[in-house]
Amino acid sequence: MSKKNISKISLWILIFSILSLVTVAMVWSPRKELKIRGNADNLLERYDTSDIIEYSGCYINQSGQICINGVDPHIVFKKENIKNVTTIVIKLKDKVSGDLDVQLYFDDGNEFNENDSCIKTIFSGDDNVGFELTNKSLKQIRIDVDSDFNFDDIEIYSGKSIISIDKENMHYERIIYSICFTVFIISILLFIDKKLNFSDTIICFIGRKYKIALRDLLIFIVSLVIGAIIAYFVSGLKFMYSTWLFCSAIVAIILFILISYRTIKDKPEKLLVRLVFVSSITMLFVSPIGHISWDIDSHFKFAISSSSVAHIGLSEPELEVLTNGGNFIQNTDTYAQNIEKINTLNKNSDAIIKYIDHNISLTALPSGVVIALLRLFGANFFVIYKFGQIPIVLVYSLCCYFAMKRLHSGKMILAVVAMFPTSLFIASNYSYDTWVIGFVMIGMAYFVGNCQEEGVVSTKDTVIMVIAFAIAIIPKQIYLAFLIIPFLMKRNKIENKKKYYSICSMAFVIMLFDLLLKTIFETSKGGDVRGGAGVNPTEQILYIIHNPVEYTRTLLNFLKDYLSIRNMNGLIDHFAYLGIGTTTVAIIVFAFLVFTTLTDKREYDVKAYSKIVYIYDILMFFGTVVLIATSLYIAYTEVGSNTIAGCQSRYITPLIYPLFAVLGGSGIRLKFDYRVYNYIVMIIMQSVSMWCIYQYILIKML
Repeated sequence: MSKKNISKISLWILIFSILSLVTVAMVWSPRKELKIRGNADNLLERYDTSDIIEYSGCYINQSGQICINGVDPHIVFKKENIKNVTTIVIKLKDKVSGDLDVQLYFDDGNEFNENDSCIKTIFSGDDNVGFELTNKSLKQIRIDVDSDFNFDDIEIYSGKSIISIDKENMHYERIIYSICFTVFIISILLFIDKKLNFSDTIICFIGRKYKIALRDLLIFIVSLVIGAIIAYFVSGLKFMYSTWLFCSAIVAIILFILISYRTIKDKPEKLLVRLVFVSSITMLFVSPIGHISWDIDSHFKFAISSSSVAHIGLSEPELEVLTNGGNFIQNTDTYAQNIEKINTLNKNSDAIIKYIDHNISLTALPSGVVIALLRLFGANFFVIYKFGQIPIVLVYSLCCYFAMKRLHSGKMILAVVAMFPTSLFIASNYSYDTWVIGFVMIGMAYFVGNCQEEGVVSTKDTVIMVIAFAIAIIPKQIYLAFLIIPFLMKRNKIENKKKYYSICSMAFVIMLFDLLLKTIFETSKGGDVRGGAGVNPTEQILYIIHNPVEYTRTLLNFLKDYLSIRNMNGLIDHFAYLGIGTTTVAIIVFAFLVFTTLTDKREYDVKAYSKIVYIYDILMFFGTVVLIATSLYIAYTEVGSNTIAGCQSRYITPLIYPLFAVLGGSGIRLKFDYRVYNYIVMIIMQSVSMWCIYQYILIKML
């Protein structure tokens, strides 16, 4: 058998193995349901319906069933100070026919509040659910259930809880279906391969790149070893993984900078992709675990919901993230506190306490697949939570690489924007903002790259440019204006105008329709509850229509501060709940962006764009900012307010590169060695990022 055939067979075996694992992981989980009970010898108290002292949104019918008839239904049991409570078991008279969520509030002296509560599920076919506490002294107990239930009693225990994992969860039919599906997909791929021979292209690519991959792997291994030695002495002869990874990152960055000497002049994207990846992955693993970034609960839910094509069984710590439970959201200020928190969260991370529906989305699917695979192999919560974010880092790193690769000049403009510390931080956390920023850079780079070169735009470049912009705005259609940019291509660069404009128009119409549907849906929902009780989109729209002058004054006053220089740290070096950087650093980075905008120009940029491109880019920037502010005024701000709530600086980030990529025209033509120029830009930006990591992340892990 020839070497070529062996390579092909090996490739298809590898593809089949990976697809099989992914499909199995997406349909089945080895997790089983968690049961918590108390020791009968340690029973402290038993409450039944006669001990209920308060009803709200519900009542008891003649048969003793709790019936829901209002908003926020709950029952409260008599006040009684019970000490050393470790287990509470809620029992029903009948087994439930479907999963029933129960939220338990326990008043330990701070009244009822969300931090002192737990959510558990009475699984279909069961009639009880247990809650494990940590030696609480309880004054009152409250139960919230959103559907009718036949309550029996509550048992309160001291002593150690009895924990068991019940119910066989082996769905053989799902596994068989997934393997059959994999065989079907492989058959299709083999048929396509006969026509296109793409497997030969893959084998050729691997043959060209495997030495580079091995070199990079060796650099990471060497960096980890040297970093461990440095960290050991820096940490006072004690091991801390945060310090070790930070020191290893510095070593890796230095090594990557040194080996890029030959390519930094003409192919700086090879260094950029490594710097972006190392910086983001360092932020990811050095950061303390918890609600450290914007809307982590929502974005983690998107990832978890995309990890299966069936109902998804959540573990206790995963539910903690989705509900911002106390064990997850509490702040840690030291390495020891973070380790203790990780150990707490890892407890019972392999058992199901609640099911949620799947809801696969494009932006969360890569993280969902990784989470599914890790869950299949029984990984603990910490590993699942952290490693589930690696695909986000990879997507952003690759977007930066392919965007810069397409440019003929202005590569350092993109490098500065791509290496904003805030953008790297977003890429290291669960967020779809990474997709917006990354794919906008690709779409704009393909537009700029085509404008910089002679000849007509190829169909391939047209499709990539339009699809990149479309993918970028899928999570946030408010950036729809990006899809106008392809229409601004010079006419002499378009060979088949009907074909070109049809591709551009199709994407614009589809995304515009999607935006209108979502706008109608959002305004009919009642607004974002996080904005407060006074939020009402319909009334806010009427207020704007009837008071255009007052709203214009409110908008202009807001934009004056929102777009000011002193607010740039919110855009450039903001680390969400870990801290916000200094205005000085932000101004330095912004000044550097202006410098590269004026100086990173070559002969390609002379007369590259028509005047309409400059005008539109400026109008798009300010117009989109106005739309963002107005949308948040409608959906997030109290009716008639004289300010705009919830409008964060990071919403401007996707607009930065498209604006600065074309500003400056042909620029200031300076004579210098581009190898030195590129090195200076990227080393300075990397130094800023590492300083920020130390100042706002690592310092909380010492």
